[in-house]
Amino acid sequence: MKRTIALAACVATGTTAGVAVGAKPVEPVQVVRIDETGVLPAGTLCPFPVTLRTVGQLRIKQEANRSFVNPNLRDTLTGPGGTLTSKDVGLDRTTFLPDGTITILSTGIHFQARTPDGTKVLQGIGARKITISPSGDVDVVFKNPNDSSGEAQCAFL
Repeated sequence: MKRTIALAACVATGTTAGVAVGAKPVEPVQVVRIDETGVLPAGTLCPFPVTLRTVGQLRIKQEANRSFVNPNLRDTLTGPGGTLTSKDVGLDRTTFLPDGTITILSTGIHFQARTPDGTKVLQGIGARKITISPSGDVDVVFKNPNDSSGEAQCAFL
């Protein structure tokens, strides 16, 4: 009886399963699962080779000239002297401009490194804007001056 009344109420108000008629449809989201291991050759990140294992997922939503990527990744960096783990979570919004320029606004945790005992040694949290010109030049502007990874991590590897 209650089910019949609820169904009649939905029909009378023009709703189905709690969604109003004319509501904007939910955009499809693609989930890409990642479990990859590779070696960064000497000189790429550190003066010695570093093994990088990345595990997690990317949630991707595509619009006309933008893509939105929500990473949830855990990186394990292993060098000759140790191991660091890092996570990357947040939102990356990429915009493709008519002149061929690509801008990426990346917010969240970009790099948060911990030693195997859990000690936090490096951190990059905040926002950064990455601009890639049509010729391939890359410009990175950090909104938080402490948001950089680079060479400091090599001291722990």
